[in-house]
Amino acid sequence: MTSTTLALPTTSNVHEWNDEEKAIVEAAGLVHTDSQTGQKTLAERPVVAAFLAHCAQTQLNPLARQIYCIARKSKGQLKWQIQISIDGARLVAERSGEYAGQTTPEFTSDGVTWTQVWLSSDPPKAARVGVLRKSFKEPLYAIALWDAYAVYDDVWENGRKTGEKKPSAMWSKMGPLMLAKCAEMLALRKAFPQDLSGLYSSEEMQQAGGALVERETPVTRELGVGPDGDVVETHPGAVIRNQRAQAARVASAPEAPARDWAAELEQVTDLDGLRFLYREAQRVGAFAEPVTFQGVGQTVEQALWKAKEALEETTPPLVEAKPTKVKPRDWLREGRALDAEQLRALIIEASTAGAADEVVGQLEEMYRSLSAVAPVEGASWAEDAGDDRWQGSPAVLDAEVVADDDEVI
Repeated sequence: MTSTTLALPTTSNVHEWNDEEKAIVEAAGLVHTDSQTGQKTLAERPVVAAFLAHCAQTQLNPLARQIYCIARKSKGQLKWQIQISIDGARLVAERSGEYAGQTTPEFTSDGVTWTQVWLSSDPPKAARVGVLRKSFKEPLYAIALWDAYAVYDDVWENGRKTGEKKPSAMWSKMGPLMLAKCAEMLALRKAFPQDLSGLYSSEEMQQAGGALVERETPVTRELGVGPDGDVVETHPGAVIRNQRAQAARVASAPEAPARDWAAELEQVTDLDGLRFLYREAQRVGAFAEPVTFQGVGQTVEQALWKAKEALEETTPPLVEAKPTKVKPRDWLREGRALDAEQLRALIIEASTAGAADEVVGQLEEMYRSLSAVAPVEGASWAEDAGDDRWQGSPAVLDAEVVADDDEVI
Protein backbone atom coordinates (compact mmCIF):
# COMPACT_ATOMS: atom_id res chain seq x y z
CA MET A 1 0.00 0.00 0.00
CA THR A 2 1.44 3.37 -1.02
CA SER A 3 1.17 5.87 1.83
CA THR A 4 1.01 9.66 1.52
CA THR A 5 1.41 10.46 5.22
CA LEU A 6 5.18 10.89 4.92
CA ALA A 7 4.88 13.36 2.06
CA LEU A 8 1.78 15.35 2.96
CA PRO A 9 1.64 17.73 5.93
CA THR A 10 0.13 16.20 9.04
CA THR A 11 -1.46 19.51 10.07
CA SER A 12 -3.48 22.21 8.33
CA ASN A 13 -1.41 24.93 10.05
CA VAL A 14 0.72 26.43 7.28
CA HIS A 15 3.28 27.73 9.77
CA GLU A 16 4.29 24.16 10.59
CA TRP A 17 4.95 23.11 6.98
CA ASN A 18 8.45 22.67 5.59
CA ASP A 19 9.37 23.62 2.02
CA GLU A 20 8.74 20.09 0.73
CA GLU A 21 5.26 19.98 2.24
CA LYS A 22 4.42 23.42 0.80
CA ALA A 23 5.43 22.23 -2.67
CA ILE A 24 3.30 19.10 -2.34
CA VAL A 25 0.29 21.14 -1.19
CA GLU A 26 0.67 23.41 -4.20
CA ALA A 27 0.97 20.42 -6.55
CA ALA A 28 -2.23 19.02 -5.05
CA GLY A 29 -4.11 22.12 -6.21
CA LEU A 30 -4.60 23.75 -2.79
CA VAL A 31 -2.82 26.88 -4.03
CA HIS A 32 -4.65 28.73 -6.80
CA THR A 33 -2.62 30.90 -9.19
CA ASP A 34 -4.54 33.68 -10.92
CA SER A 35 -3.96 33.38 -14.68
CA GLN A 36 -3.97 37.16 -15.17
CA THR A 37 -2.15 38.54 -12.12
CA GLY A 38 -0.10 35.50 -11.11
CA GLN A 39 -1.22 36.01 -7.51
CA LYS A 40 -1.29 32.83 -5.44
CA THR A 41 -4.11 32.10 -3.01
CA LEU A 42 -3.97 29.27 -0.49
CA ALA A 43 -7.17 27.36 0.19
CA GLU A 44 -8.96 28.17 3.44
CA ARG A 45 -7.76 26.17 6.42
CA PRO A 46 -10.97 24.03 6.62
CA VAL A 47 -10.44 23.02 2.97
CA VAL A 48 -6.82 22.05 3.68
CA ALA A 49 -7.90 20.07 6.76
CA ALA A 50 -10.62 18.28 4.78
CA PHE A 51 -8.16 17.46 1.98
CA LEU A 52 -5.63 15.99 4.41
CA ALA A 53 -8.40 13.96 6.04
CA HIS A 54 -9.52 12.55 2.68
CA CYS A 55 -5.92 11.66 1.79
CA ALA A 56 -5.51 9.87 5.12
CA GLN A 57 -8.81 8.03 4.76
CA THR A 58 -8.37 6.95 1.15
CA GLN A 59 -4.54 6.65 1.20
CA LEU A 60 -4.43 8.28 -2.25
CA ASN A 61 -1.38 10.13 -3.57
CA PRO A 62 -1.95 13.70 -4.84
CA LEU A 63 1.36 13.63 -6.73
CA ALA A 64 0.04 10.71 -8.80
CA ARG A 65 -3.14 12.74 -9.46
CA GLN A 66 -5.21 10.16 -7.63
CA ILE A 67 -6.72 12.93 -5.49
CA TYR A 68 -6.47 16.69 -5.88
CA CYS A 69 -8.21 19.99 -5.19
CA ILE A 70 -9.64 22.35 -7.81
CA ALA A 71 -10.52 26.04 -7.34
CA ARG A 72 -13.17 27.57 -9.56
CA LYS A 73 -14.13 31.24 -9.57
CA SER A 74 -17.79 32.09 -9.02
CA LYS A 75 -18.80 35.76 -8.91
CA GLY A 76 -15.27 36.73 -7.97
CA GLN A 77 -14.97 34.19 -5.17
CA LEU A 78 -12.93 30.98 -5.21
CA LYS A 79 -14.83 27.75 -4.60
CA TRP A 80 -12.68 24.76 -3.66
CA GLN A 81 -13.62 21.17 -4.51
CA ILE A 82 -11.82 17.99 -3.53
CA GLN A 83 -11.89 15.48 -6.40
CA ILE A 84 -10.45 12.07 -7.17
CA SER A 85 -9.57 10.50 -10.48
CA ILE A 86 -11.31 7.36 -11.72
CA ASP A 87 -8.03 5.50 -11.17
CA GLY A 88 -7.97 6.69 -7.56
CA ALA A 89 -11.52 5.43 -7.00
CA ARG A 90 -10.64 2.04 -8.47
CA LEU A 91 -7.58 1.86 -6.22
CA VAL A 92 -9.68 2.58 -3.12
CA ALA A 93 -12.13 -0.15 -4.12
CA GLU A 94 -9.32 -2.63 -4.76
CA ARG A 95 -7.71 -1.99 -1.37
CA SER A 96 -10.96 -2.85 0.36
CA GLY A 97 -10.46 -6.50 -0.55
CA GLU A 98 -14.10 -6.67 -1.74
CA TYR A 99 -13.66 -5.34 -5.26
CA ALA A 100 -14.26 -7.99 -7.93
CA GLY A 101 -14.13 -5.85 -11.06
CA GLN A 102 -16.86 -4.29 -13.15
CA THR A 103 -18.96 -4.83 -16.23
CA THR A 104 -18.15 -3.30 -19.61
CA PRO A 105 -19.79 0.14 -20.01
CA GLU A 106 -23.01 0.09 -22.02
CA PHE A 107 -24.83 2.89 -23.83
CA THR A 108 -28.41 3.51 -24.93
CA SER A 109 -30.46 6.02 -26.87
CA ASP A 110 -33.88 4.82 -25.69
CA GLY A 111 -33.32 3.12 -22.33
CA VAL A 112 -34.32 -0.24 -23.79
CA THR A 113 -31.53 -1.33 -26.13
CA TRP A 114 -28.00 -1.23 -24.70
CA THR A 115 -24.73 -1.58 -26.62
CA GLN A 116 -21.11 -1.80 -25.51
CA VAL A 117 -19.78 0.26 -28.44
CA TRP A 118 -21.31 3.62 -29.36
CA LEU A 119 -20.81 4.41 -33.06
CA SER A 120 -23.48 7.03 -33.70
CA SER A 121 -22.48 10.65 -34.29
CA ASP A 122 -25.24 11.66 -31.88
CA PRO A 123 -24.38 11.32 -28.20
CA PRO A 124 -25.93 8.49 -26.16
CA LYS A 125 -28.77 9.33 -23.84
CA ALA A 126 -27.30 7.31 -20.97
CA ALA A 127 -24.46 5.03 -19.92
CA ARG A 128 -24.41 2.32 -17.28
CA VAL A 129 -21.69 0.39 -15.47
CA GLY A 130 -22.02 -2.44 -12.96
CA VAL A 131 -19.53 -2.89 -10.11
CA LEU A 132 -18.90 -6.37 -8.73
CA ARG A 133 -18.33 -6.89 -5.02
CA LYS A 134 -17.48 -10.24 -3.45
CA SER A 135 -20.29 -9.94 -0.93
CA PHE A 136 -22.87 -9.08 -3.64
CA LYS A 137 -24.73 -11.72 -5.62
CA GLU A 138 -25.31 -9.43 -8.59
CA PRO A 139 -23.45 -6.43 -10.08
CA LEU A 140 -24.46 -3.07 -8.64
CA TYR A 141 -25.44 -0.92 -11.65
CA ALA A 142 -25.46 2.86 -11.86
CA ILE A 143 -26.81 4.91 -14.75
CA ALA A 144 -25.56 8.36 -15.78
CA LEU A 145 -27.67 10.49 -18.11
CA TRP A 146 -26.08 12.66 -20.77
CA ASP A 147 -28.26 15.63 -19.84
CA ALA A 148 -27.11 15.44 -16.22
CA TYR A 149 -23.36 15.47 -16.85
CA ALA A 150 -22.42 16.69 -20.34
CA VAL A 151 -20.81 20.14 -20.45
CA TYR A 152 -22.07 22.64 -23.00
CA ASP A 153 -20.45 25.89 -24.11
CA ASP A 154 -22.15 29.01 -25.47
CA VAL A 155 -21.98 29.59 -29.23
CA TRP A 156 -20.53 33.02 -30.13
CA GLU A 157 -20.80 34.98 -33.37
CA ASN A 158 -19.26 38.41 -33.95
CA GLY A 159 -18.44 38.73 -30.26
CA ARG A 160 -22.01 37.98 -29.14
CA LYS A 161 -23.77 34.92 -27.74
CA THR A 162 -26.24 33.41 -30.16
CA GLY A 163 -28.27 31.72 -27.43
CA GLU A 164 -27.28 28.29 -28.68
CA LYS A 165 -25.04 25.81 -26.89
CA LYS A 166 -22.77 23.02 -28.08
CA PRO A 167 -20.88 20.26 -26.25
CA SER A 168 -17.48 21.35 -24.97
CA ALA A 169 -14.39 20.20 -26.87
CA MET A 170 -13.75 17.30 -24.51
CA TRP A 171 -17.37 16.11 -24.45
CA SER A 172 -17.72 16.54 -28.19
CA LYS A 173 -14.64 14.41 -28.85
CA MET A 174 -14.91 11.82 -26.06
CA GLY A 175 -18.50 12.10 -24.88
CA PRO A 176 -19.29 8.36 -24.48
CA LEU A 177 -16.04 7.76 -22.54
CA MET A 178 -16.68 10.73 -20.23
CA LEU A 179 -20.25 9.57 -19.57
CA ALA A 180 -19.04 6.00 -18.86
CA LYS A 181 -16.61 7.38 -16.27
CA CYS A 182 -19.48 9.21 -14.57
CA ALA A 183 -21.52 6.02 -14.45
CA GLU A 184 -18.56 4.07 -13.08
CA MET A 185 -17.95 6.65 -10.33
CA LEU A 186 -21.62 6.48 -9.36
CA ALA A 187 -21.43 2.68 -9.15
CA LEU A 188 -18.16 2.66 -7.19
CA ARG A 189 -19.49 5.20 -4.70
CA LYS A 190 -22.67 3.15 -4.21
CA ALA A 191 -20.72 -0.09 -3.80
CA PHE A 192 -18.08 1.38 -1.45
CA PRO A 193 -19.80 4.23 0.44
CA GLN A 194 -17.55 3.89 3.48
CA ASP A 195 -14.46 4.84 1.46
CA LEU A 196 -15.79 7.04 -1.35
CA SER A 197 -18.73 8.92 0.14
CA GLY A 198 -18.56 12.62 -0.69
CA LEU A 199 -15.77 12.26 -3.27
CA TYR A 200 -16.45 13.04 -6.94
CA SER A 201 -14.42 12.84 -10.12
CA SER A 202 -13.63 15.74 -12.44
CA GLU A 203 -15.90 14.22 -15.10
CA GLU A 204 -18.83 14.45 -12.70
CA MET A 205 -18.05 18.00 -11.58
CA GLN A 206 -17.14 19.67 -14.88
CA GLN A 207 -20.59 21.15 -15.15
CA ALA A 208 -19.78 23.07 -11.95
CA GLY A 209 -18.25 25.74 -14.14
CA GLY A 210 -21.75 26.90 -15.00
CA ALA A 211 -21.71 25.86 -18.66
CA LEU A 212 -24.79 23.72 -18.17
CA VAL A 213 -27.84 23.99 -15.98
CA GLU A 214 -27.79 20.73 -14.09
CA ARG A 215 -30.72 18.34 -14.22
CA GLU A 216 -31.52 15.59 -11.80
CA THR A 217 -33.18 12.21 -12.27
CA PRO A 218 -34.12 9.43 -9.85
CA VAL A 219 -31.29 7.18 -11.12
CA THR A 220 -28.62 9.81 -10.31
CA ARG A 221 -30.10 11.01 -7.02
CA GLU A 222 -27.97 10.30 -3.94
CA LEU A 223 -28.32 11.15 -0.27
CA GLY A 224 -25.71 11.90 2.36
CA VAL A 225 -25.24 13.65 5.68
CA GLY A 226 -24.72 17.41 5.64
CA PRO A 227 -22.53 19.48 7.98
CA ASP A 228 -25.44 19.95 10.40
CA GLY A 229 -26.22 16.24 10.56
CA ASP A 230 -29.24 16.54 8.26
CA VAL A 231 -29.87 14.24 5.32
CA VAL A 232 -29.09 16.15 2.11
CA GLU A 233 -28.72 15.40 -1.58
CA THR A 234 -25.10 14.76 -2.58
CA HIS A 235 -25.53 14.30 -6.32
CA PRO A 236 -23.19 16.79 -8.09
CA GLY A 237 -26.16 18.63 -9.61
CA ALA A 238 -27.72 19.13 -6.19
CA VAL A 239 -24.38 20.23 -4.72
CA ILE A 240 -23.95 22.88 -7.41
CA ARG A 241 -27.56 24.01 -7.11
CA ASN A 242 -27.14 24.49 -3.36
CA GLN A 243 -23.95 26.47 -3.91
CA ARG A 244 -25.70 28.76 -6.36
CA ALA A 245 -28.63 29.22 -3.99
CA GLN A 246 -26.22 30.22 -1.23
CA ALA A 247 -24.47 32.67 -3.57
CA ALA A 248 -27.85 34.16 -4.50
CA ARG A 249 -28.72 34.63 -0.82
CA VAL A 250 -25.44 36.40 -0.19
CA ALA A 251 -25.90 38.60 -3.28
CA SER A 252 -29.43 39.58 -2.24
CA ALA A 253 -28.48 40.34 1.37
CA PRO A 254 -28.74 44.03 2.33
CA GLU A 255 -25.47 45.86 1.93
CA ALA A 256 -23.73 46.87 5.12
CA PRO A 257 -23.22 50.60 5.65
CA ALA A 258 -19.84 51.91 4.57
CA ARG A 259 -17.32 51.99 7.38
CA ASP A 260 -15.04 54.90 8.15
CA TRP A 261 -11.80 52.95 8.42
CA ALA A 262 -9.71 56.08 8.90
CA ALA A 263 -11.78 57.12 11.90
CA GLU A 264 -11.53 53.66 13.42
CA LEU A 265 -7.77 53.65 12.89
CA GLU A 266 -7.47 57.00 14.68
CA GLN A 267 -9.18 55.49 17.72
CA VAL A 268 -6.83 52.50 17.97
CA THR A 269 -4.27 52.98 20.75
CA ASP A 270 -2.59 49.56 20.99
CA LEU A 271 -1.54 46.61 18.85
CA ASP A 272 -4.33 44.37 20.17
CA GLY A 273 -6.94 46.82 18.94
CA LEU A 274 -5.13 47.18 15.62
CA ARG A 275 -4.96 43.41 15.22
CA PHE A 276 -8.72 43.14 15.71
CA LEU A 277 -9.35 45.92 13.17
CA TYR A 278 -7.02 44.21 10.66
CA ARG A 279 -8.98 40.97 10.91
CA GLU A 280 -12.25 42.86 10.44
CA ALA A 281 -10.97 44.58 7.28
CA GLN A 282 -9.66 41.24 6.01
CA ARG A 283 -12.93 39.45 6.71
CA VAL A 284 -15.09 41.94 4.80
CA GLY A 285 -12.59 42.33 1.94
CA ALA A 286 -11.84 46.01 2.58
CA PHE A 287 -8.06 45.92 2.07
CA ALA A 288 -8.24 47.58 -1.37
CA GLU A 289 -10.71 50.33 -0.38
CA PRO A 290 -9.31 53.89 -0.66
CA VAL A 291 -8.92 55.84 2.57
CA THR A 292 -7.29 59.08 3.69
CA PHE A 293 -5.22 58.40 6.78
CA GLN A 294 -3.02 61.02 8.42
CA GLY A 295 -3.56 63.26 5.41
CA VAL A 296 -2.32 60.72 2.87
CA GLY A 297 -4.49 58.89 0.34
CA GLN A 298 -3.87 55.14 0.46
CA THR A 299 -5.61 51.78 0.75
CA VAL A 300 -7.00 50.40 4.00
CA GLU A 301 -4.26 47.74 4.06
CA GLN A 302 -1.50 50.35 3.63
CA ALA A 303 -3.03 52.45 6.41
CA LEU A 304 -3.04 49.43 8.71
CA TRP A 305 0.66 48.83 8.03
CA LYS A 306 1.43 52.48 8.70
CA ALA A 307 -0.53 52.45 11.94
CA LYS A 308 1.28 49.30 13.05
CA GLU A 309 4.71 50.81 12.41
CA ALA A 310 3.76 53.90 14.40
CA LEU A 311 2.45 51.85 17.34
CA GLU A 312 5.58 49.68 17.40
CA GLU A 313 7.77 52.79 17.70
CA THR A 314 5.80 54.15 20.65
CA THR A 315 5.02 50.90 22.50
CA PRO A 316 7.35 50.27 25.45
CA PRO A 317 8.97 46.84 25.83
CA LEU A 318 6.88 44.24 27.56
CA VAL A 319 7.78 43.84 31.23
CA GLU A 320 7.13 40.39 32.59
CA ALA A 321 4.61 40.68 35.40
CA LYS A 322 4.42 38.47 38.42
CA PRO A 323 1.62 35.92 38.22
CA THR A 324 -1.50 36.96 40.07
CA LYS A 325 -4.65 35.10 40.80
CA VAL A 326 -7.50 36.35 38.67
CA LYS A 327 -11.09 35.45 39.33
CA PRO A 328 -12.53 33.72 36.23
CA ARG A 329 -14.91 35.90 34.28
CA ASP A 330 -17.96 34.79 32.37
CA TRP A 331 -17.03 36.58 29.14
CA LEU A 332 -19.99 35.24 27.17
CA ARG A 333 -22.49 36.32 29.78
CA GLU A 334 -21.02 39.82 29.82
CA GLY A 335 -21.00 39.98 26.02
CA ARG A 336 -24.71 39.18 25.63
CA ALA A 337 -25.65 42.40 27.43
CA LEU A 338 -23.47 44.73 25.33
CA ASP A 339 -23.90 46.67 22.10
CA ALA A 340 -21.46 46.35 19.17
CA GLU A 341 -18.92 48.94 20.33
CA GLN A 342 -18.92 47.66 23.93
CA LEU A 343 -18.59 44.09 22.64
CA ARG A 344 -15.61 45.07 20.49
CA ALA A 345 -13.84 46.42 23.59
CA LEU A 346 -14.71 43.25 25.51
CA ILE A 347 -13.18 41.09 22.74
CA ILE A 348 -9.89 43.00 23.00
CA GLU A 349 -10.00 42.71 26.80
CA ALA A 350 -10.70 38.97 26.65
CA SER A 351 -7.86 38.40 24.15
CA THR A 352 -5.44 40.37 26.33
CA ALA A 353 -6.55 38.45 29.44
CA GLY A 354 -5.77 35.14 27.75
CA ALA A 355 -9.34 33.89 27.38
CA ALA A 356 -9.77 30.60 25.54
CA ASP A 357 -9.79 30.80 21.71
CA GLU A 358 -13.25 29.24 21.67
CA VAL A 359 -14.60 31.97 23.96
CA VAL A 360 -13.00 34.75 21.90
CA GLY A 361 -14.37 33.17 18.73
CA GLN A 362 -17.92 33.15 20.13
CA LEU A 363 -17.56 36.79 21.17
CA GLU A 364 -16.45 37.67 17.63
CA GLU A 365 -19.50 35.85 16.24
CA MET A 366 -21.69 38.00 18.54
CA TYR A 367 -19.92 41.12 17.26
CA ARG A 368 -20.37 40.17 13.61
CA SER A 369 -24.06 39.47 14.23
CA LEU A 370 -24.56 42.88 15.87
CA SER A 371 -22.56 44.62 13.13
CA ALA A 372 -24.82 43.04 10.45
CA VAL A 373 -21.83 42.42 8.16
CA ALA A 374 -22.16 39.42 5.87
CA PRO A 375 -19.04 37.19 5.99
CA VAL A 376 -16.93 36.92 2.85
CA GLU A 377 -15.59 33.49 1.97
CA GLY A 378 -11.91 33.09 1.34
CA ALA A 379 -10.89 36.22 3.35
CA SER A 380 -8.16 34.50 5.26
CA TRP A 381 -4.56 33.33 5.04
CA ALA A 382 -3.19 36.86 4.65
CA GLU A 383 -0.26 35.81 6.74
CA ASP A 384 0.46 32.99 4.26
CA ALA A 385 0.90 35.21 1.21
CA GLY A 386 4.64 35.41 1.69
CA ASP A 387 4.60 38.80 3.44
CA ASP A 388 6.28 38.48 6.81
CA ARG A 389 6.12 42.10 7.88
CA TRP A 390 3.64 41.23 10.60
CA GLN A 391 6.07 38.73 12.08
CA GLY A 392 9.00 39.48 14.36
CA SER A 393 7.38 42.46 16.11
CA PRO A 394 8.96 43.76 19.35
CA ALA A 395 8.29 41.93 22.53
CA VAL A 396 4.92 43.59 22.90
CA LEU A 397 3.26 40.38 21.76
CA ASP A 398 3.70 37.20 23.72
CA ALA A 399 4.88 34.05 21.93
CA GLU A 400 1.48 32.40 21.93
CA VAL A 401 -0.15 35.31 20.06
CA VAL A 402 2.60 35.43 17.42
CA ALA A 403 2.40 31.67 16.89
CA ASP A 404 -1.38 31.65 16.46
CA ASP A 405 -2.07 31.20 12.76
CA ASP A 406 -5.44 32.94 13.11
CA GLU A 407 -3.70 36.11 14.34
CA VAL A 408 -2.28 38.34 11.60
CA ILE A 409 -0.94 41.43 13.31
